[in-house]
Amino acid sequence: MKPLTLARFFLLAALAFFGVSSQASTIFLAGSEAASFHHIDAYTNPVFKQLEGTSTLPVLVINNFGATAGFYADTGGVAVTYMSPTEFSTATLSNYSTMFFASPGTCCGDPYALLGSRGADVAEFVASGGSLYVEDYQGNEAWNAILGLTVPASAITSGATSPDCLDPGLSTPAGLAFGFAPSYSMGCFQHQTYDPEYWAKQGYFALQVSGTDNAQKGHWITMATGFVEPGTVPEPGLMALLGFGLLGLLGMRRR
Repeated sequence: MKPLTLARFFLLAALAFFGVSSQASTIFLAGSEAASFHHIDAYTNPVFKQLEGTSTLPVLVINNFGATAGFYADTGGVAVTYMSPTEFSTATLSNYSTMFFASPGTCCGDPYALLGSRGADVAEFVASGGSLYVEDYQGNEAWNAILGLTVPASAITSGATSPDCLDPGLSTPAGLAFGFAPSYSMGCFQHQTYDPEYWAKQGYFALQVSGTDNAQKGHWITMATGFVEPGTVPEPGLMALLGFGLLGLLGMRRR
């Protein structure tokens, strides 16, 4: 390969990586209905703000219990559009920054049925940089096809009632960076938790962990993946790649 061609290759490879990284989706898998049913502003507002990101497009909430029923009117100033499954079946997904699938009923109801026949469309939406939030995710095949995973049953612990009816959500350092409160009571209700032994290997990180005094203590309640924070320092290897490209082009220019 000629020197100039090689230099251009390094430069384009590095720029291509940075371009892809900046378009990464934010994927939240949540084990509770803290946003849609339990009305916790300290949880809901950071979620919507993070899902919106830098986009000017609204967040689309798909639910089957009414336009805004179950959500606080205060979504942190984020524009939100609510749709029934029927409306969602013909919606133009590119009009939104995020798909938010709300739990369809009482405790621990995975909203996979709200996808209808649009699983492939949502997968394409996520692959192109759109964000996804799934309440009460329980490893259903419809979500796993979108995420490209085969999740073992051991990776998800089915909800158990908080023994003291306080059930605090404890934010991790990543959760605090997302804007979650350090801790707060989510009340006496159930949720799924996620075993970090599995999910960390898939590239997910915890935003909140369970603080209950039972077998779920320390397991993740809400987690995210694919998010690249603004101002993130690039990996040293990638900086070297970019540097080689720039130096190569400069050297050829001087010759």
